[in-house]
Amino acid sequence: MSQSQTQNTLTRIAIVNQDKCKPKKCRQQCQKSCSACIEVTPSDKIAFISVEFYIGCGICLRKCPFQAINIINLPGNWETQVTHHCGSNSFKLHRLPIPRPGQVLGIVGTNGIGNATALKVLARFQNYFTEILEDNLKAFIKPPYVDQIPKAIWGARKDDHGRRENLNFKTLVNRDVIELSRGELQRFAVAMVCIQKADIYMFEEPSSYLDFKKRLKMYAFE
Repeated sequence: MSQSQTQNTLTRIAIVNQDKCKPKKCRQQCQKSCSACIEVTPSDKIAFISVEFYIGCGICLRKCPFQAINIINLPGNWETQVTHHCGSNSFKLHRLPIPRPGQVLGIVGTNGIGNATALKVLARFQNYFTEILEDNLKAFIKPPYVDQIPKAIWGARKDDHGRRENLNFKTLVNRDVIELSRGELQRFAVAMVCIQKADIYMFEEPSSYLDFKKRLKMYAFE
């Protein structure tokens, strides 16, 4: 496949950081280096990049004094699979996974690719549909940062559901939450979500801080 054919199959996303882009404090070096695809004047709040005319040279990235420009090349033409786009030169979400009744959906990917964002989007969609269905659906989500749990919960928690055996909770039942290690907090957070009565359960990074055996026990937890 030639270079031109490869470029035609790629989907590019041009990101301009609104906090970093400061046309009034620079000489618009990006526009001068790539005038065919970048529009910006000293009076503008932010530069605009036309992805359709961008050839992938990367000059504007190097010329920007504030490092406000980022060009992302996706491994295929995904323009027909856009789930959400925040606007011109901003975040775009492709291929949102769809949960199905009675099935477990796993979202796996490298850091920064949008795993957490997809989970949060699904959570917001659920809230939206819940209002439509007059609260016929209920969802719970486990937060990724278990370090924050002791700041929100104090004291010991009674096990009213008889499920402490599955996650080896015997040693945790009568202890203060602030005394738990990160691994113990992770198991505590997973259990707190699982014992709720809900139709949808969402877990973000549920295996962090857990060894192999405890991960297996967590996956078998019901």
